Amino acid sequence: MTRDCWEDFALSGRVSDYLKYREQEGRSSEQACAAAWMGGAAHGTDDRTDGHGPVGNACR
Repeated sequence: MTRDCWEDFALSGRVSDYLKYREQEGRSSEQACAAAWMGGAAHGTDDRTDGHGPVGNACR
């Protein structure tokens, strides 16, 4: 979806199209961060064998 908005901006050069692209880009990165925090990422620091990750650590 952000690709379409970028192409719209590239063709028109309008500031409003650029702002629409940036808004969508920000939303997609927020969703990716939320998915990683909730464990949706396949490979992240949660998978580390030493137990240190964003959710918890090996110290008890």
